[in-house]
Amino acid sequence: MNASLRVFKNSTALSFSVLIERGIAFLLPLYVARILGLETWGDYNTAYTFVLIGAAIAPTGLFELLPRKIARDSEQTSSALINSLVIGFFASLVTAVLMITVTRALNYPAHIESLIIVGILSTILPQTEASMFENVIQGLERMEWIVWVRLPSTFVRVAISIWLLEMGFGIQVLFYTLAIYYVLNACVYLIVLRRRFGFVYQKVDFAQVRILFVQALPFFMIISTTETFRQLDRIFLSKLWDTDAVGIYSTGSMYTQLLYMFAPALMGALFPGLARTFIKDKDRFAYLVSWLFKLFALLIFPLMIFTIIFAGPIILLVFGAEYESAVPVMQLLALGILPTFLSRMLYRAILASDNERFAVYVAIVANSASLLLNILLIPKFGVMGAGLSSLGTVFINFGQNFWYAARVIRFDFWRSLWKPLFCMVISIGVSVLLYSYSQILAFGLGTAVFIIVLWLTGTFTRADLDNFSAVRSKDA
Repeated sequence: MNASLRVFKNSTALSFSVLIERGIAFLLPLYVARILGLETWGDYNTAYTFVLIGAAIAPTGLFELLPRKIARDSEQTSSALINSLVIGFFASLVTAVLMITVTRALNYPAHIESLIIVGILSTILPQTEASMFENVIQGLERMEWIVWVRLPSTFVRVAISIWLLEMGFGIQVLFYTLAIYYVLNACVYLIVLRRRFGFVYQKVDFAQVRILFVQALPFFMIISTTETFRQLDRIFLSKLWDTDAVGIYSTGSMYTQLLYMFAPALMGALFPGLARTFIKDKDRFAYLVSWLFKLFALLIFPLMIFTIIFAGPIILLVFGAEYESAVPVMQLLALGILPTFLSRMLYRAILASDNERFAVYVAIVANSASLLLNILLIPKFGVMGAGLSSLGTVFINFGQNFWYAARVIRFDFWRSLWKPLFCMVISIGVSVLLYSYSQILAFGLGTAVFIIVLWLTGTFTRADLDNFSAVRSKDA
């Protein structure tokens, strides 16, 4: 299978999985927010923040290392999986102890502290182990296996969770069902790998465990610190304001967070092919990255404009009038949709080209900026301060990834940036002029003008498609 077809198949499979899975899973937070109310919704999001941080720390960076390692040498699959499961097990235990210690030090009210601890103890280990199987499957570029497993299990988890809440169980039951979901997924992944790939059990090689752990450390530094600092805004809000503020902020950010879940799916599908292409042909790799950069810019921009224009109707329709104050938060965070997708694509390109050190530099600067912005903005501006901090961090991340990618990849990123940017500015101008008259008209004509200007300026042509089809990998 050629490189372009493989990328299309894998990205389509994971995108479809995320679309359906998150669409189903969205019913659960929607139920909590609308039926159980803002206070419970805020408490749950505060607890889930710590679960997300633990889930980023426990895999010790193997999220990024395993797919690249297996994509380049599939013969290592069995040994890499066994050894990574061992790392994940011990790292999860250490992470759980660390997160519980931090939780107690923050001195939350007893019911919130209890909810956080339940979430940490029940989910971190099974989530980490299940993710190891998924990372291996991504390295094998069989993303459709993930689709087959996730979709039915997500449907069952959401249905059972809502039923249990209706029966009167507490909000902590959501963490128990989530833990069972990960355990079952891991078991099914193991069966699939044995039957479809011939996975065989091997003894743990502690020398290889040590090597894997050391190789994953740069990724660990990037992912764990980035995810931790990404969640700091919610922790600041919960301590400096209240958990209701966390609920409002989570409501405003939920739509963009759902969109951002497509990014790991898309980038996870692209990453193995990029890593392999870099080894075989650096010129082909450079063109592939440049093509993807421009394609993402053109496809994501209308989605960003749609979110900004229709934020009000979306919040009121989905969550209700109680959450109307989340509308400006959603509009503010929507400004970061396009740079976030582009930044994550460039980040994967940097990793695929074996330049992890640049990704570490990006993480250090962005995380420091995020902490500083949170300290300066949240105490004074509350929820909007958290939104401004998040948006500022997004643009700092994008600027750094763009700068480093332009240095390490033989490609004129500026040429691919300025033409699409010109088309976007024209479209935004039309949308702003028409917004006060009609939201539908503003989005419709703004998008139409964007497409027309793309065609007139030759920003995206048939030649792009023809050239991409010529970018082929010789391996099956």
